[in-house]
Amino acid sequence: MPLDKSTVADAYVRYLEGHGERLLSLFATDALDHVSGQTGAEIWSTVGAWLQESFADVTVDLHSVAQDDEARVLVWVTLHGTHVGSAFPWMRDRRPSGRRVAWQQLHVFRTQGDSITEHWAVRDDLRVLDAIDRAD
Repeated sequence: MPLDKSTVADAYVRYLEGHGERLLSLFATDALDHVSGQTGAEIWSTVGAWLQESFADVTVDLHSVAQDDEARVLVWVTLHGTHVGSAFPWMRDRRPSGRRVAWQQLHVFRTQGDSITEHWAVRDDLRVLDAIDRAD
């Protein structure tokens, strides 16, 4: 059965909340992640670990989900969490701040059959850094 937008969106939100098994199972073995340039689901395991190490008390607002005629699923979310670590490479020089952050993201997943074959993302990483670096 082909993947629909609600299946992909639900799996992605669960992944952000620390339950990534379903999302990982949806990736084709040669799926291309255009963000990292890597193929396969292993990068998603790595990023999931970075999420867990960097943010506690994660909640996700799912703003919108769309699917186009080209089998692309667009998922727009805001992740809310408490900054407890800095596992992401772009955060590595930051000490845990204990501050709450809101991290907007738009993800595009290309599907084929019952698999995700490609991924792109636009994330507001700078806003996260501004939130954890701000002076009180």
